[in-house]
Amino acid sequence: STIRIPMRENNRSLNLSNAVAIILYEAWRQMGFNM
Repeated sequence: STIRIPMRENNRSLNLSNAVAIILYEAWRQMGFNM
């Protein structure tokens, strides 16, 4: 069976926000910021 996740066709902003969040988290992690 397959799992389908419905997404809007224009999800570029969602992808961009996820990428920015990952970049910021990685930058903070490398600077020694721990939650």
